[in-house]
Amino acid sequence: MEFNIRGLRIGLTFQTMALMVLALLLFESSNSNGIWVILAIILHEFGHIFTMSALKSKPQKILLGNFNVCIIDQKYYQRTFGQDLCILIAGPLANIIAACLAYLIYCKFQQQWLCGIFLSNIFLGIFNLLPVSCLDGGQIFLQFLLLKLSENKAKFIASTISFMILVLLLVLGIMSAFSEIMNFSLLFLSLYLLMVVFIKKDMH
Repeated sequence: MEFNIRGLRIGLTFQTMALMVLALLLFESSNSNGIWVILAIILHEFGHIFTMSALKSKPQKILLGNFNVCIIDQKYYQRTFGQDLCILIAGPLANIIAACLAYLIYCKFQQQWLCGIFLSNIFLGIFNLLPVSCLDGGQIFLQFLLLKLSENKAKFIASTISFMILVLLLVLGIMSAFSEIMNFSLLFLSLYLLMVVFIKKDMH
C-alpha cells in the first residue's frame, strides 16, 4: 500500500498495518488511551520530516516496515553533523513539547483526556532518547562516537550499549509482567526492540 502526501510517498506493508491495529487493541484493552499513543508516534515522525524539510533535505519516500522505518533521502551524505543531530532530536523534542503543552492546559482546565496526551508523548519522547541503536537516542550516541572513533569501533560500542540496556529493560519487563501490576507492555516492547536490533544487525 502506498499513498502520496504533498509529494512525499509513504509505503505501508499489510503486516505493519496489522501490527498497528494489534498495538492499538492491546493499549485499549489495558485501559490506556491507545489513540493518543498512535497520534504521539505520528507527531514524532512528523517532527523528523518537518526538520528535514526545513533543512532542505526533504525525503523522497518513507517505507514503514515491520521492524524499521526506511527513509529514502538522497541528501543523507551531504548533511553536516549538526544537521543530522537536529533531525534526530526533532522527533523526541516534538513529543516532549506536546507533553508540556498538555500538562499546562491540564493545570488550567483539569480535563482528564489531556493526561493521555501527556503520558503518551512524555513516554515516547524520553524513551526514544535511550542510547539503543534502533531509537533516535542510539543514532545520536553513534554520531558522537563517530566524531572520535573509527566506524567499526563506534558501531561495536553502540551495539554493546544497546544490548545491555535492552537486557535491563527485558528484566524489568519480566518483573512487571509477573508482579501484582501484571503489565506486559514493557516486556513486549523490549522483546520487539531486541528483535529489531538483531534483524538490523543481520541486514548489515
